[in-house]
Amino acid sequence: MTRHTGRAVAAALATVTLVAAACGHASGRSVATSTSTRRATTTTAAPRPSTTRRRAPHPTSSTAPATLPPTTAPPTVPAPAPAPTIPPAPQPLAAGATTTIVVSNGSRTLPTTLTIPPGARPWPTVVFAAGYDIEPGAYEQLTHSWAAAGYLVAAPASPGMAPSQGPVTEAQLPNVPGDLSAVATRLVADGLADPGRLAAVGHSDGASAVGALALTADHADARFRAFVVLAGDITTLPDAYGPRNTAPLLAATGDADEYDNAVLTPQLYRTAAAPKALVVAHGGSHLGSFLGDTPQATAMRAAITDFLGASLGHTPWSPLTALNGQAGLTVTSSGLPG
Repeated sequence: MTRHTGRAVAAALATVTLVAAACGHASGRSVATSTSTRRATTTTAAPRPSTTRRRAPHPTSSTAPATLPPTTAPPTVPAPAPAPTIPPAPQPLAAGATTTIVVSNGSRTLPTTLTIPPGARPWPTVVFAAGYDIEPGAYEQLTHSWAAAGYLVAAPASPGMAPSQGPVTEAQLPNVPGDLSAVATRLVADGLADPGRLAAVGHSDGASAVGALALTADHADARFRAFVVLAGDITTLPDAYGPRNTAPLLAATGDADEYDNAVLTPQLYRTAAAPKALVVAHGGSHLGSFLGDTPQATAMRAAITDFLGASLGHTPWSPLTALNGQAGLTVTSSGLPG
């Protein structure tokens, strides 16, 4: 059965071949076997196009140079490194500007507000001690008036005094004179303060600390060339006071002071050595004698600025006694010009 099937398939193939040949002659085309077709393709077919774009094409003549087609992408060139960023040079602080530095007095941290005066450093400098339970910023009328007159003003926020530095307690007051000395040391070391023109000024408990710098052996600091005690006394600190001040001292108070400084501030004045002055504002309160836009407070601030200028050699002496009777002020002095 299989052989018969094979013969039938062979006969069928022979018939198909004859029919195909006849069809080829009828159409005018030559039909070749598969072998002759491959040979003809090899000898007569056009060159196959390149399938690789980087492969060179066949030259069109024997003398034409071969050229490479462009690559699919230009060669990668590393980007230049960015130029280093140079921080701008620090600009000098403008007159009237404020900034804050942090000063250390042993374990005590003192954020200190600086108010910048006009002119070139080192400046004549006022180190200012605020009162109890009040921030230095409350005294801007005073501090800005001194800066406008040419003084660098440094106002530390002392722990125990300034609410921003933790609980307030007068038990910390004996540390405040050392705070003022530490601020002066830092400003001189930084080249900001003129070491020959330093003044210590304070109000209320801050003024008592300044009194201790001037009049006690425990806290004396002879680097200060002027002391200003605004509504301060000599009973708050447990120290022995005496006429130890080696520089002029100005004491000032209102005779309506709410905290007995109408008595205690004149007592401090009497304890100090000459040259010294006492200014009393009649009807003046604890703060109102120095702050506010009243004629009396304005005249008091002018008297303080004149005293600072004369004591530090910044301005000529202007006799404080000339203020007697002006805006309700009374001036007593000893050892001062005029």
